[in-house]
Amino acid sequence: MGRTPRKPTAFTDEHGTACLRVRLGRGQGYAIIDEESFDRLATNGVSERWNLNASSHGHGYVKSYRRGQGGRVSIAREVLGLRKGDGLWARHRDGNLRDLRRFNLYAERKRPPVEEFHHEIVVRARTSAHRRVPATARREPSPFTDEDGHSVPPRIARQGSRRSNR
Repeated sequence: MGRTPRKPTAFTDEHGTACLRVRLGRGQGYAIIDEESFDRLATNGVSERWNLNASSHGHGYVKSYRRGQGGRVSIAREVLGLRKGDGLWARHRDGNLRDLRRFNLYAERKRPPVEEFHHEIVVRARTSAHRRVPATARREPSPFTDEDGHSVPPRIARQGSRRSNR
């Protein structure tokens, strides 16, 4: 007993582009892709069985696998021609993870790895709010530090305010 094939449904979008509506697995609805991109995916060996891999944070992607090579592939990355390790993310202009039409996708440079930001200083303002400042940011020296940068109690740092006759 084999699986029933998921036949894409052809339609024309609001821009007059020939598109396909591809049914996603596990009752996740449909994805939209332009016909030209779909044909290119098929010639590159990408399966027509697609699923939505979404997280609770709104990130995710429509995934499939490449026949004969195994492993998951992101349909959006395949449409854009992105390759593993290129330092780019596939993004959706309208935020709809199921809209895989070429005009709706763009590539964005990934943010630097977390290791570059672990040396941050948390600066407390006069209010209780906090803001994050990179450790490399220049800070003005405190009036309560000596020339070596060591903390000095405020009463010693204030010159000319010492009491005499004590």
